[in-house]
Amino acid sequence: MSRIVLWVADINHQAEFYSALLAAPISSSSPEFAEVSDGQNSVLIHLLPEQYRSETSETSETRDEVAIKPIFNVADIDAALSRIGEFAPRIGAERNIYGDIAYQDCIDPEGNVIQLSQRFSRN
Repeated sequence: MSRIVLWVADINHQAEFYSALLAAPISSSSPEFAEVSDGQNSVLIHLLPEQYRSETSETSETRDEVAIKPIFNVADIDAALSRIGEFAPRIGAERNIYGDIAYQDCIDPEGNVIQLSQRFSRN
């Protein structure tokens, strides 16, 4: 299992987004912390201290100049994207395939670039 810690301005919205993305429950929640885990991927969501929070919207600036990009393993990229449709996600222009894994970038509601990974078998 992989885990990431994500600091956010809107904990409820981000927890709901990752819950939909991973088709997983919000397994732990408080006003300052939430965990979403599907047994393979785990997102520990922490509320940013107030002095570091900024307004977020569906057009939040993309944070594409960060040193990491979390990758979430999903059974079906299209199904995962469909589940988060209500959040109006921004989706990367191309889906790449390397070997037996497809990759698709998308951007969460607060502008974090994430990648979805789907393993498939070639016949």
